[in-house]
Amino acid sequence: MPTLPVLLINRTAQIPPLKKAGDEIRDAVLLGEIIEEYPEDQRGESYLLFHAQQNRAIHVVCAPKAEYLAIITAYLPAPDQWSPDLKVRR
Repeated sequence: MPTLPVLLINRTAQIPPLKKAGDEIRDAVLLGEIIEEYPEDQRGESYLLFHAQQNRAIHVVCAPKAEYLAIITAYLPAPDQWSPDLKVRR
């Protein structure tokens, strides 16, 4: 995934409160792991990122664009839908 200078965050991100969510999303983008790739996504190539810190995991879907990185959505993964490490879908 290319390094891009600006984040555009979609208002539908599902992680309150906003300040903490912004920090978690930023950390996921900068430090997270790509766990799924969507090369044929209708929005263009996109990725599902995983990041965990302080006993809390986050998933962020993002799409690199020419001049920015679009954040499609961010959410706390539901344990019943993911493997125990929250990186592989059940």
